[in-house]
Amino acid sequence: MSFNSPIPFFWTSMKPSNVGLRFRMTIPIKFAREHLLAEVTNPDDELDVLLQNEEGLSWQVLVRPNGHDRYRFCKGWKNFATKNKLKIGGSVVFELIDRLPDSTFAMNFHICRISAPVQESNGPQEACFKLTCCQIGHIQPSANAKFHHSGQFY
Repeated sequence: MSFNSPIPFFWTSMKPSNVGLRFRMTIPIKFAREHLLAEVTNPDDELDVLLQNEEGLSWQVLVRPNGHDRYRFCKGWKNFATKNKLKIGGSVVFELIDRLPDSTFAMNFHICRISAPVQESNGPQEACFKLTCCQIGHIQPSANAKFHHSGQFY
């Protein structure tokens, strides 16, 4: 998958724990340290994140520390994952846009879905899946956004 952005972002491939029984998703520690924790005074605090799409729908998700050097989307993640029909094998890119006045982190999101298997010339035993990417998240950066970045993948 290729994705470029001038702002901080990370991507993750959906696993059973992200969209199944547990409905939890770990945030890459490097991203959390450099962009979320750098903005808070206590790294053990829970953080609010707002995920909003271009249609004006939004999902409030709680980021919670989980052990040493691990952070996860917890409360609100199940609702976000089910409403956006996230499936195992698909991917989501999260872009950090701003920190709102109430200290909530605002993020864009982009979902890449796996479509039906594509038959290759080598026969059905070597069928592959085609990724279909669509941008469904959209939050405009505010004029005072502090998060400017070279677009490094996490």
